[in-house]
Parts: sequence; C-alpha cells; structure tokens
Amino acid sequence: MLDILSSYGSVGPVGKVPILDSYEESYYASRGGNTRPDFFVVDDDMYGMSVRVEAACNLVKPALLEELAMYLKQCQAWCVYLALIKGGLWVFHDRILFEGTFFAGCCSVEDLYHRCAQ
Repeated sequence: MLDILSSYGSVGPVGKVPILDSYEESYYASRGGNTRPDFFVVDDDMYGMSVRVEAACNLVKPALLEELAMYLKQCQAWCVYLALIKGGLWVFHDRILFEGTFFAGCCSVEDLYHRCAQ
C-alpha cells in the first residue's frame, strides 16, 4: 500500500520496514519515512482490519482509489480509510463508502474526485 500512496505524494511518518530474521536486521534495512508526509499512515489499527491514512482532499485521484481497491482484492477482509479534512472515504476491494456532508450527492469515483478537487 505504501508503494501505491508514494506514487501520489510523500508517505510517512514511518518508512518501509522489511521483515527479516531479526528486529535489528529489519530496523537497519528500513527506508526512512517523511516526518511531514502528504499521506500520514497511522500505525495502529483501531477499527480492526483497516489502515487509516490521513491526507488532504486534493490528493484523492480516481487512479489512487482504483489502485487501492485493486490492491485490496488480495486481502478482501481489509480496507483503507482515507481520513480527509472534510470527510472520509472507506475503500474496500469492491466499493467505496463516504462519510461527511462534504461528499453528499456523490455517485461515482469521478464525483468524489471532483468534490475533492474543489
């Protein structure tokens, strides 16, 4: 998921950590994150089976939503929650749900994108 997000902006605050034989090896092989990223990936799972990503609305693009949904086909029990300043988007492998009055009336990915671009 970090690879997908990094195509659309910086990702952080923690970088990518490979799973190696020991914690020390993994830590030293990690690639650093950005302390003020465009996509802030929260590292705790408070909802269960989801990843929370905090970002500004203008970073949401149709291709990003489609790539996240395609990625989630590999792990269909999971979802990504995009916590945007004006509302939120739950991205699942087969649907996108919105919350907040900011997205009221949106019926397609294009509608979501145009609303976020405002």
